[in-house]
Amino acid sequence: MEKNAKIIGPLKKVSLVFTAGTTLALKDLLAVPEPLEFIFGIGTQGLTQFECALDGKQSGDQGSLEINKDEMNDMFGHIIPCTYLLPVNAGQFFMHYNIIEITDASSQEIIKAMAKAGGGCGDGCSCGCG
Repeated sequence: MEKNAKIIGPLKKVSLVFTAGTTLALKDLLAVPEPLEFIFGIGTQGLTQFECALDGKQSGDQGSLEINKDEMNDMFGHIIPCTYLLPVNAGQFFMHYNIIEITDASSQEIIKAMAKAGGGCGDGCSCGCG
């Protein structure tokens, strides 16, 4: 690990891109990298499964996670809200990620993200997040 490298941990802003495939080797469900940015560790229910998988990683790290689409809320929580239509049509898939950057989040970014994370999906959602 690089001596001055930033690692993913509490209140860090994480920027990554992800693709998706039906296997570890393929990116046949989502071939064009989709950006994702979030503040680590601000969820009202503690760390999400996704955050646990990324904890301690640094910029440039890559990996894959096997995901059941029915368990998206448990996996991502506030990071990818249940109302976000992930462009994946498979029930189970692999998310391939590449961590682009890890920075210190400003106080304003943290407060804004916490307010958004605590709000749930809103009226009409049946996922149980609210």
